[in-house]
This record gives sequence, C-alpha cells and structure tokens, in this order.
Amino acid sequence: MQSSLDLAWLAGLLEGEGCFYIGRQHGKHGKIYTNARISLVMTDRDSVERAATIMGSKVGKPFTPKGGKIAYRTVVCGAKCAGVMMSIYGLMSERRQAKIRECLAVWKSLPGRGRRRGAVPSPIIS
Repeated sequence: MQSSLDLAWLAGLLEGEGCFYIGRQHGKHGKIYTNARISLVMTDRDSVERAATIMGSKVGKPFTPKGGKIAYRTVVCGAKCAGVMMSIYGLMSERRQAKIRECLAVWKSLPGRGRRRGAVPSPIIS
C-alpha cells in the first residue's frame, strides 16, 4: 500500500507520460490474451522505478529507441492495473478519466477478466 502523496505523484506522472489502453498479447497455441494495461516509458530511470514500486510492477530491460537515449519501461496489467486505474481516477483529467472508464469497461466485460483465478482489483493507497 502506498501513501496518498505517492498516489498523487503517480497520477501526475501518468497524466503526462502514461498510456492507458487495452492490450492484446499472443500466447501459446495462437491464443490471444486481452487485458487492461498502463504503460510508462521514460528516460528517467528513477522516476520509472518509483512508479513501478507504487504500482507493484517491475522495470523492464533498458532499450534505446531509434536515435534516442536509453529508455526504461514499466507495464502493469489485469486486476492490478484495474486497481491502479480506480485509485488514481479522481486525480486525472477528464480525457484520462474517459480513457480509464473505457479500459475498465472492456476489462470488466472480459470472460475471466483476463486475470488469474481469484485475482480482484484492490486500491493501492493505504
């Protein structure tokens, strides 16, 4: 669980740098998995690490976009993502709130909600 200050910091960062979307991933035997996702890509490693800690995710391997600086990425999906979206919803702009509503509506409509058995979204604030 994170403090309300951490939550406000995360909301501000994701407002400017985050991406809220429904992602599709190819699994074994041609199966396609659909899930709500939040992605953050930045060149500031410390900011991505702090966001990952607050969201309960990990930072992926650094990569270099064409002609760019080294970048860092964190992605959260499924029930954990839904919990983050619900926790920061009230702190986001109207445009971001609309996108979060869209993502949550799709996530809620998924059979099994694209999640492991028993996983449910929970707030990330203490």
